[in-house]
Amino acid sequence: MYICFGTESYRMNEFAERLAAAVAEPEHRDMAIVRFDTAEHSLDVILEEAETMPFLVPSKLVLVRDSVVFGSAKESAKTEHRAERLLEYMRRPFETTVLVFMVPHDKLDERKKTSKAAKQDGIVVHFPHSDPTSCSSGSRAARPSRAVRWTGRRRKN
Repeated sequence: MYICFGTESYRMNEFAERLAAAVAEPEHRDMAIVRFDTAEHSLDVILEEAETMPFLVPSKLVLVRDSVVFGSAKESAKTEHRAERLLEYMRRPFETTVLVFMVPHDKLDERKKTSKAAKQDGIVVHFPHSDPTSCSSGSRAARPSRAVRWTGRRRKN
């Protein structure tokens, strides 16, 4: 499980693509990748999918666009998010699922239990806006690479 946040959407999407390549072969990606948005889907629906065995593939990737659960956006009236259920899942993630929350904000909402638990567990990957005049790709660029390599090794086993 990963919590990706930051304003560098290109690098964040590239990280998601690398995870997808590590999780499933190109011909099986339709069955191995599921996308959600917390503005439209409740955490219960998202976690039910994460806890469901993958169909015809060894593992799956669940990508969640989020501004509510880890970000500071307000919950809409049509979706209810039970953070306790996510905290429980974070303690025991499903082994065949890579769950990724993608938060397009500069920072996570530090007041939320979910953000605190994610930082404590070390599953947060920051994608800060990079300066186009600089040659550096960001201070934490190696960390996403390690995550992708680990996910790829897990798929092969």
